[in-house]
Amino acid sequence: FELGDKDAPITVEIFSSYTCSHCKNFAETNEKAFIEAYVETGKVLYRYINLPSPDDLSLAAAEASYCAADQNRFFDYKQSLYNNVTNQNGFATENLIRYAAELRLDENQFANCLESDTYAQSYLDDRAHASAIGIQYTPSFSVNGRIVMAPELENTVEELLAP
Repeated sequence: FELGDKDAPITVEIFSSYTCSHCKNFAETNEKAFIEAYVETGKVLYRYINLPSPDDLSLAAAEASYCAADQNRFFDYKQSLYNNVTNQNGFATENLIRYAAELRLDENQFANCLESDTYAQSYLDDRAHASAIGIQYTPSFSVNGRIVMAPELENTVEELLAP
């Protein structure tokens, strides 16, 4: 799931999980400013990689986000997931479908996607990609192939942008 110019000089991949409190914190406190400063200015291509924990609810949330992406609403849906992560049964199937409806996604299309496990392999592929490049924690970032943690992200990007 990407935002920004595919020809940007820097590619940032964020590896994140909807059940990770640090991931939620980054999404709510840093992500918007980062996107405004670097992605919207054409300096960074920003790619979100699902790295769910192996529990069923985290996997369901990750799969639901892929289904939202089918309707071009991945980033809006991602925020709904973070907004509801602490709710009891927040990632139960009926709630995942309700969040889609609240965003005015095609509810039938979304439910069919979710219930058919259309993207079951996709998050396994994301996990394999993360493992192959040495990602062990969420959130983690790959900045043009360099693995960094959230506190290092902006400095790393600035360093790469420097003449």
